[in-house]
Amino acid sequence: MGVVSSINFLKAKKTTSTYSFYCCGPTVYSAVHIGNLRTFLFQDLVNRVSVLKGRSILFIRNITDVDDKIEGGMLCNKKSLKNFTSDNIKFFQKNCTGLNLIKPDFEPLISLYIKNQLSCVFKLIALNLISNKKKSLYVKIKPYFKYLDKKNVRFSLTTHFVIWKKKGMGGNVSARPRVFWKNPWTFIGRPSWHIGCSSLNLSFAQKTLHLHTGGFDLKFPHHKNETFQVESLAGYVFSANWLYIGHLETKGIKMSKSLSNFYTLEDLCKGSVRKQNHLRLFLLKSRYGFNTSFTEKHFEGYCNKLKAIEGCIELVSYRLGRESFFKKNLLLKGFKGWGLFFQAWKKVQFNLDFTGLITSLFKTLKRFKNFMKYRSRRYLKSALLALYQTISLLGLDLQIKNRRKYTVSVLIKLKHLQSSSRFTLADYIRSVFIHS
Repeated sequence: MGVVSSINFLKAKKTTSTYSFYCCGPTVYSAVHIGNLRTFLFQDLVNRVSVLKGRSILFIRNITDVDDKIEGGMLCNKKSLKNFTSDNIKFFQKNCTGLNLIKPDFEPLISLYIKNQLSCVFKLIALNLISNKKKSLYVKIKPYFKYLDKKNVRFSLTTHFVIWKKKGMGGNVSARPRVFWKNPWTFIGRPSWHIGCSSLNLSFAQKTLHLHTGGFDLKFPHHKNETFQVESLAGYVFSANWLYIGHLETKGIKMSKSLSNFYTLEDLCKGSVRKQNHLRLFLLKSRYGFNTSFTEKHFEGYCNKLKAIEGCIELVSYRLGRESFFKKNLLLKGFKGWGLFFQAWKKVQFNLDFTGLITSLFKTLKRFKNFMKYRSRRYLKSALLALYQTISLLGLDLQIKNRRKYTVSVLIKLKHLQSSSRFTLADYIRSVFIHS
């Protein structure tokens, strides 16, 4: 099991096999914040790079709707499991749409695959890998040791290895599962978080994953549990590679619901597509494996970057005498015509360096604007398509003006102002137009 310190798509072998990757999705006990969304954003980028490399993709991301915190929320709000989680699921999916994340091929709810999880539990019992204690079922620690490093062993607790929580008999009342499932056997209760993801991987991937991704905080105990369970049950390596994504911080502290130091997409963008684009660019400003700091001031600074991209597209479209044909997610499978934007594409293939891609993109845009008027229409068309692929790789949903129509409307407005002797306003509008 290799942790990816650098993910190199440049050396990826050409293959007809499907590239499978799994992402641990949200636990829907409350609304997701932008720190959560940063993790899903980098997972989205793996998807986009893979498509442009010409791969077929199997992208699985679960939604955990069975959990201790969810039970607590149900009690506080006096709602059923479905009623309590449905709003948070809709909120999460709305946020994914707002950030223009490509939908996974499968997005299963843990609660809909209980039979699969029970089947896994009983197979692990048959393999003598489960201990049956008074309140719950746990993975036996001894056969699990080879999956742990010394730090994991030192800090591990019994609760890190729970696999099935029985419907309570004694003990702390608040710890008893209130959400539980009856079954033909004896272990009435509910699954742990770990067996949920394990069973879904066995159900949907059915072979070694090419890549498994998640935040650094999932490495232990969640991913260690998943690996032990899948490899014990299936007999193959669970995932060939693991990609861990750094946290978003405010004032040097990890953004967290428990600390209430978080922002939601709605807090920052209020439904504005433009601001959602700003946020996408902002969250890409540092490498995936590093923590990054968030401030509203820095976030607002990304507005001008978008204007530069949009302005370039408008000018090229105007030069070609046609409307822009830009559409979001215009990802052409196996695209090769990068031309002027090849260095930007090369950057992102090595270690998902989107910071390098963005820097290279803006350098290229400056060069492009300078010699655009000397180039042929054919060259401009191919360069514009390569620019669209770069923008689609970034996942931006740009607001492109039809500059020809815009120019005509401005000229009519200027003529009207000048004929009515409103020269000051006419000069102001002319200045804005020239610099737009």
